[in-house]
Amino acid sequence: MALTASTLYQLSGDQLRVECEERGLSCSGPVQELRSRLAEFLRSSAMDRHNTQASVPAGTVDTGMDPPPSPWIVVLGALMGMDRPLFW
Repeated sequence: MALTASTLYQLSGDQLRVECEERGLSCSGPVQELRSRLAEFLRSSAMDRHNTQASVPAGTVDTGMDPPPSPWIVVLGALMGMDRPLFW
């Protein structure tokens, strides 16, 4: 089951501790503190996903790689006898 803000209130103290531990959060404290800690983690994770998605223009895929070189650069490199394109 995916953890959401509403499912936090259905978990027992032991389950909350397991969820905190899986996310690298502190497992100490009362149940209310564990819920608060997990809720804050979920909020910050949702904001991170939103910011990441907003940084990539719609209709594109961010592969993390540079775009392929222009065909003109490939031709120029071939004319100069280079075995790979310039500026790649």
